[in-house]
Amino acid sequence: ECLVKFTTQYAEAAHRYLASDGYAPTLRQCIRISSEWIVVVMDWSKYKPLLEVKVRSKVKNVVNTLHEGGFVHGDVRDINILIDPKSLESDDVKVHLIDVDWAGRVGEAKYPIDINTKTMWRPDGVRCGELITEQHDN
Repeated sequence: ECLVKFTTQYAEAAHRYLASDGYAPTLRQCIRISSEWIVVVMDWSKYKPLLEVKVRSKVKNVVNTLHEGGFVHGDVRDINILIDPKSLESDDVKVHLIDVDWAGRVGEAKYPIDINTKTMWRPDGVRCGELITEQHDN
């Protein structure tokens, strides 16, 4: 099973980097289909959104792994963290970090100019069109 997503920007390298360590679903295709749109095809994840407090440390490890690879995410929220429900019964919780639309290289990736900062909580320092920092991902 696959998931197909249409987006205006996507960090293919960040997604592939996370997937290489099992921290994101396998990315099958990432193709620009017009001047504005990209189609992203990835394996369907059977993991569930983050609900359990006990997995926060695992999520921090995944985000640190992304940073060690030279990437930032920019939208680390519960809805973008999926968990293998079977792994919750063990000490080795399996996590996928998804929605890497804004992700990119440290010092290069920027927030969209139309980011919602009015009705959605964002970390301190997040500004439209500004650089995404590692601190914003924590």
